[in-house]
This record gives sequence, structure tokens and C-alpha cells, in this order.
Amino acid sequence: MFNLRQFFPSNDKVRHLELHPTQPWLATASKSDVVTIWDWSSRQVYQQYQLGAMGEEDMCGDADLARLHAKDPLHAVNPSVPTSSTSRSATGKVREVRFFDQDVAQAHLTAQHLYSTGPCRPAPNIQDAAKLGARRLLVVVCDLKVLLYELGSKHVREVPKAVLEGKSAQCCAFLLLGGKASSSQDSPLLPCPVLALGCTDGIVRMFSLSTLKPVGRLAGAHKSPVVSMAVMGMRGGVDESVLVAHEGGNVQRFAPSNALYRAMASGGADVRDVAPIRVSVKAHKDNIQSMAVMATAESPEATPGRIVVTCGADKQLVGFGPGTMQELYRIKMPSKESCLAFCPRGMTSSGTHTLFLGTDNGAVMFVHLESRSIRLAVDLNDLPTVPGNPSSKRPQLAVNCIAVHPLQPHLFAVAATSGSYVLQFKETAPPMPYVALPLLSPVQALASPTAGIEGAEVTYVVAVGDEVHCVTVSATQQEVPLLDEPEQISPAAMPLPEDLSPLAIVQQQEQLQQQQQAQFL
Repeated sequence: MFNLRQFFPSNDKVRHLELHPTQPWLATASKSDVVTIWDWSSRQVYQQYQLGAMGEEDMCGDADLARLHAKDPLHAVNPSVPTSSTSRSATGKVREVRFFDQDVAQAHLTAQHLYSTGPCRPAPNIQDAAKLGARRLLVVVCDLKVLLYELGSKHVREVPKAVLEGKSAQCCAFLLLGGKASSSQDSPLLPCPVLALGCTDGIVRMFSLSTLKPVGRLAGAHKSPVVSMAVMGMRGGVDESVLVAHEGGNVQRFAPSNALYRAMASGGADVRDVAPIRVSVKAHKDNIQSMAVMATAESPEATPGRIVVTCGADKQLVGFGPGTMQELYRIKMPSKESCLAFCPRGMTSSGTHTLFLGTDNGAVMFVHLESRSIRLAVDLNDLPTVPGNPSSKRPQLAVNCIAVHPLQPHLFAVAATSGSYVLQFKETAPPMPYVALPLLSPVQALASPTAGIEGAEVTYVVAVGDEVHCVTVSATQQEVPLLDEPEQISPAAMPLPEDLSPLAIVQQQEQLQQQQQAQFL
């Protein structure tokens, strides 16, 4: 089902990875705190940094070069360029890496808009957020600080642990929408994107991405560390909800968009709790390993649905409704799962397995929640580490993280014990496999309800998950009422005559013209 596109070896296991939506970049973070940006199309190293307890030598060297202008009295500081605040202190263990720029933000906005509102209205344009600019950021979440590394100019900024009230950040998310408070403006976006950091005390601290000043907190009743966060667009397309998964097995939902817009519009920096908790549920008895938001079956005529999915150390996969967080599915897994990722194959999951599930034995599974079907997608232990050389293999592997390409869902990356894998589908599978059944007799092909012959129908079988359904579609004739307005009458709105000869069609057109003239007079 999958081909190995690229393999990037590592001396230590890869903890986290991220794919850029428009650039061929793959950011990885290993257990030895080595952050690497790969060009997965050419298999070249774009940039690499050694972080951790020994300090950040490469980044500090760039920061020292950026501060050389302070010794020049003739140098004029550009106020549009933010000042660097990188110190030589240790970074601690690397927890997460994320890309963020206009392309990432636009892909996030478009996906959330489709999942919540559907394709009927256009998605917000991220270019309305003027403060975002053309910078391409790599956000590295560490125990002792959070680094924001600008890939173009190599400019480094940081959020130290002291600003986080002495707590360590574990994960991050980005907020873009301003809620109903911004609906009266030209754009529903916030004045500036917000960086949300989940910390070890269970509180989510939010900062303005342009100034790195605090704009608020999200505090609930649970004080266990935050292990995962997800941003979910709500119906209406103007506000977002923040889903916070805690180590103790609890999931909380906040709606901070309106409060964030008012706090940022006032221009004051504050560390107060900007939004109360909306819903809190107990998802797992043990720790939560990962969380993802996936789309369910959608169509242009109906508003699509979403499901919040979590996996825990208790070997259970749980699905919740997005609003009330009511439990919809609970599946017992045969092995311990480690991570989740949603694969938008055709932006629908009706009849397809669109949820990736990584396990600790090196297998990546496909899951279909409605049918509770679990299939093997790929086993990393059977893949060669060198494409084209099946004899080159590694010992027993474990899947630590899965990242699906935002704009090319046939590509996804897997972080494992021996390195990073970039895989792709061998071929595009149909969303719902089906096959037509043969007719009972040749006469059935000529059957037509307008000709007075009953039994005009088509029968086919379709695969939905692990189930096979037999569907029969029958053609029926319905009475089409005559419209009152003469300009709305058309030959397509009239029932077809029994005799479809050319003479009958001409007579039918003459009758329509006579009816239109009579109603007009």
C-alpha cells in the first residue's frame, strides 16, 4: 500500500517531526536534542542545531553576530525588526518542533474552515494579518525555554522559563481567529497570531507572536502536565476552541477567541485567565499519549462533522463529539498505541480508514471509527532503510510520531527508533470501493418507468470499512407541478412524454409556448 520515499537515519530515536505544507522541509527532533531540517525531496540537510543541557552553541553564535551592531555608534536600529533575546543558558530536553509562517497558517485556516463550515463559504485570508509578514519560523519547545528561529535571517528569539512562571513548556499550538468580537471588522482574524504553550502545571499560557508578551492563560481544574493540544474551528468560521489533553487522562475544551481579541485590541499585556473551561471529560484511566481532530463524512450540501480522538496508555482509542465532548466510540486496541494523525483522503472518511495510529512495535495502523475496523497500513520492520535494498533493515522499531502532509495527504512521515521515514501511497484508492452486479436479464436494461415497465433499478455492492453493503437504486416517476411564474417554466421541468419521437417533442414545445402566452396575457 505504501512506498518508502526517503529514509533519514539517526543515531538516536526521533521523538517528534513536522512537515511543511509548501516547502520540501521535514523538521525532526531526536532524543539527544538534535533538531534537523531535512529537504526530503533531495535528501539534503537544510539546517541542524544541537540543543540540550550543554547549551545552544550554534544559535548563540548567530545571536552574537546579530548583536554586533550595538558596538557601532553609527548604526540605526530598524524598529520593524524584533530584538533578539537569546541567552547562553541551556535549553533542556526538546519536546516539540513546529513550523509557522503564512503558508502554515493558511493551510490551517482552510482545513478548519472546511471541517467546521464546509466549502460553501471562502476561508479567511491569512494575508489580512499584516503582523505575520513573510517570516518562516521554526518553533522549538524545550524544557527551559521556547525558541523561535527565523529560517531566512537566522534570527533567534526565546520565551524563557521565567516568563512561564517557572514552569516548563511541553507542547504548543497557534490561534488565529478572533471570534464574534472580530466579526464586525473586515477580517475575523486576531490582530496577531497567538502562540499557546501547554505547561507542566496544567495551564496553557498564551503569547503574542510578534512581541512575545503574555496575553492570557487557560487554567482548568486539572494540574497534571499538558501532553497534547489541538485547535478546532467552530461553526460559523469566526472562532476557535482549544482542546487540552492532560497526562492524567483528562481532556478540556476552552473557547478563548473573543477574550483574546479584546485583550489584544486593548493593547495591554496580561496574564489573567481569559476564558473559563467549557467541557472537561475523563477520557482514559491512564496517561493520554496523543490527540487528533478528524473530519467525518461531508458533502457540499451538509455541514461536515468532526470527532476528537485520543489514545492512551490503557490501550484504548476514544472518540468524542466536538461540542459537548460526548463519548461516541471506544475501541480496545490489541497493542499499545503511541501517536495519532488524521489523513484527509479526499476530505472525507466515509468508508475509508483515515486515522493513522502508531504502535510501540513498529506498526502503523489504519482505523475506521464507525465500523471499528483496524487494518495494518505499514510495518516499519519490513521496510528497507535504503530504498531499493531490501536486505538493509534495522532491529525492532517503535513509532513515536506521525505527521501527514497538509496539502499532499498521500505523503506522511513517521518518527521511529532508527530515524525518520517519508512514505507515500502507491496509488490513490477510491473513497468507497464498489462493483456493479450483473442484470437479471437483458430486458432489465431497457426498463423505464416512463414506458410503463416496472423494475428499472441498478444494484451494486459497496465496501464500508470491513462491511459489504448491497445497494439497490430504483428509478421512479414523480409529478412535477406547474410553476406560477412563466419565466421559470422550462422543458426540463416538465414530465417527459411516453413517446419520445421527434414529433412528440415538437408538440410538447408548442404546448409550452401556448401556456406561457396564456399566463402572460
